[in-house]
Amino acid sequence: MNWTERWLPASKEERNLFLLAASWFFCLLSSYYTLKPIREAMGVELGVSQLPALFLATLLAMLVALPIYNLLVARLSRRWLVFSIYQFFVVCLALFIAAYQGLDQAGRLVVARVYFVWVSVFAMWSVSLFWSVAADVFSSESAKRLFGLIAAAGTTGAIASSLLASQLSGRVGVVGLWIAAGLLLQLGVLLGLKLESKATALDPARTFRTRAEQGSVSNRSWSGVLEEVVWPIVRDLFRSAYLLGTTAYICLIALAGTTVYSLLNQQVGLAITEPTERVAFFAGCNLAVQLLTLVLQSLLSARLLSRWGVGRTLMLLPLTYGLIFALLGWQLNLALVAAAFIAASTLAYGLTVPARELLFTVVDKSAKYRTKAMIDTVLFRCFDWLASVGVEMAIKQQWLVGYLVALAAIATGWCGLGRWLGQKQQQRAALLGRENPANGSSGESATAVDSR
Repeated sequence: MNWTERWLPASKEERNLFLLAASWFFCLLSSYYTLKPIREAMGVELGVSQLPALFLATLLAMLVALPIYNLLVARLSRRWLVFSIYQFFVVCLALFIAAYQGLDQAGRLVVARVYFVWVSVFAMWSVSLFWSVAADVFSSESAKRLFGLIAAAGTTGAIASSLLASQLSGRVGVVGLWIAAGLLLQLGVLLGLKLESKATALDPARTFRTRAEQGSVSNRSWSGVLEEVVWPIVRDLFRSAYLLGTTAYICLIALAGTTVYSLLNQQVGLAITEPTERVAFFAGCNLAVQLLTLVLQSLLSARLLSRWGVGRTLMLLPLTYGLIFALLGWQLNLALVAAAFIAASTLAYGLTVPARELLFTVVDKSAKYRTKAMIDTVLFRCFDWLASVGVEMAIKQQWLVGYLVALAAIATGWCGLGRWLGQKQQQRAALLGRENPANGSSGESATAVDSR
C-alpha cells in the first residue's frame, strides 16, 4: 500500500477525481485571497461611512445575478456552466486592470467601489458553484472521506496566497496581484473542466442534464424559463422540510458569524487607533484561522464525519456559538472577542463547511445548483446585513447583553436542527443507495423523503 492509498482509501478513479477537485479548490481560494486584501485596502480608502452602502450594493448585485445564474443553469450543461461562470470572472479582472491603468484618481475611486462589490459576489458565487459540482461528482460516502481534505487544499491555497500577497504587494502593486489572481483562476477553470470530463466519462448518468432535457429547455422563451426556473426555487424550498432546514442552518451561520465579526470590529476600533496596527491585527487573526482550519480539515474532518456522522458534526458550531454569546454577554473585551472569532471561524471552515456541503449530496440537481446558489449568496448576504444592523441597534439602544442572550438561546434550537439534518441526510443517502447502489450521489429520487 503506497502513501496515497493510506491517506486516500479509495479507488484509482476516485483518487483522480479528488486530486482534480482539490487542485481546483486550491487555485480558486488562492485567487480569492490574492484579491481580498486589495478589496480591504480599497474599503479603507473609500472610508468606513461607505461600507453600509457597499454591503447593500452587494446584496442587490446578488439579487440581480441570481435569476441570470438560474437561466444559465436551465440552459447549459454542467461543463458549460463551469466554463461560462468562471470565465466571466476572469474577463472582469481583465477589465479592472484596463480601467485601473487608464483612469485618473477619481475614476479609480469608482473602480474601487465596483471592485469591492464584485469581490464579495465572486467569493460567494465561485465557491458555491465549486461545492455544487463537488456534491454532484462525489457520492455521499465519498464526500464524508474527501470533502474535508478538499477543503484543506483550499485552505492551503489561502495561506500560501495570503503570505505571498503580503510579501509581493509592494513590489508588483495592485495590477500585478490582479494578474496573478487571474492566472490562478484560469488554471482553476481548466482543472474544473478536466474534473467534469473525468466524472462524466466514469458515470454518464451524473451529467448535469441529458440532451433531451437540454433541448426542451432551449426551445422555451427566456420569459418561460424565468417562470419555470426562478420562482419554483422558493416554492420547492418551502415544500421540502430538509431543504428548508438546511437553509435555516446556513442562514444562522451568517447571523452568528457576522455578529461576532461586527463586535470584533467595534472592539478593534475602541482599542486600536493606528490604522496599520489594525491591519496587522486582522491579518494575524485571519492567518491564525487559516492555519488552525488546515489542521482540522486535514486531521479531524474526515474522521469525525465518518465516526460521528453529519448530525453530530453539525451540532458543534451552534454549541460553540451558544457558549461564545453567553461569554460575551458576561464580559466583552478585545481579547475575548478575538478568541471567539478565531475559534468559531476555525470550526466553521474546518468542520462545518465539509459537513454542510454533505447535505447537498442527497438532493436533486435543481437543489444542488439553483437552490444552493440562492442560499449561499442572496440569503446568506441578507442575514449578514441583518446581523450587522442588529449589532448596531443593540449597541445604540444599550441592550447588547439581551441581544447576545437571545442569540445564545437561538443556538440551542440551532443545535437540534443540526442533529435533525444529519438524521435526514443519512436516511436520504440510504434511500439513494438502495435505489441505485452503483451511484449513491444522483439525488434524483431524494425528494421521496422531503416530507418526513
